[in-house]
Amino acid sequence: MKKTLLTLVLLVMVMTVGAQSVKVDYHKGDVRMYKTNVSLSMGIPMQGEQKCGLTAATTYTVDEAGADGYIVELKADDYSTTGNTDLVNMVGGQFFETLKSTPAKLKLDKKGAITGLANEDAFIAAISSTVVEGINKMYADRPGLESQMPKAKLLMAANSQLTPEFVLNFFKNFTVFSLNGRDLANVKNADETIYDFFKVKSSYDVSSANGTTTITRTAVSNMTDDDLKGILKKQMSQAGQDVDDTQLEQIWGQLKAMGMTSCTIDMNDVSNFGNGGWQSSANTKATIKAVGATIKVNAATSLAQ
Repeated sequence: MKKTLLTLVLLVMVMTVGAQSVKVDYHKGDVRMYKTNVSLSMGIPMQGEQKCGLTAATTYTVDEAGADGYIVELKADDYSTTGNTDLVNMVGGQFFETLKSTPAKLKLDKKGAITGLANEDAFIAAISSTVVEGINKMYADRPGLESQMPKAKLLMAANSQLTPEFVLNFFKNFTVFSLNGRDLANVKNADETIYDFFKVKSSYDVSSANGTTTITRTAVSNMTDDDLKGILKKQMSQAGQDVDDTQLEQIWGQLKAMGMTSCTIDMNDVSNFGNGGWQSSANTKATIKAVGATIKVNAATSLAQ
């Protein structure tokens, strides 16, 4: 259950939007440096509240620019965390850690939307190493964990999750380019699926003035019981705990008896864009109530001064 809650946090963190309302004009040699701050709290009945914080400094450098698109290097110059390690990892901590030593070479189309990684194999190998190192440390710090979940099983599940699609989706949704490529003017109550399986209703407002474009989005959960069961089963599998449909229904019944099968999200984010379509700032606030827990997320990204 805890892994499912943490995954919902990550999904909200990546619930940024795409918008061709932003017109990009990047040039070879362009460099933009950003600072990202994330704070998160999660309260679970009878278990109290857990908190974490993440601060990252990143640099985007346009390596190539042509008629068909761009290649942009993304690296993390600095990365630090506070609080609960599990929460940090589930909001992208392992990606930032990997980007310190292995920058990602992002392939963008001419609209500025991410289409792939030029160094896909190298980056996946690097983040796999980061994940394995983290799991080894976790088991070293918690001697009794092996009896609850064999480390070999968790390592196998973690590596199976790090597919090219999974890695690409992170960058599509958690970088300054995640708002590129779609026309969102006057879109209201749109059915959207975030990060492959999380369904929401989203509404957008796009405005431009004095060379700046602002996109505001509100989103609420649009998940059915079957959708939530699907997330639960997938996340248990990725944590090395495979369950069949009968076992899943038993778990769901237990959660339902405790009144813990609801999921609501209230979210608002505001993103601003300036010269050349580069993002100048983005702010997200969200409150999640899922399977008995209350999660609050505040995230802000801005150009470094």
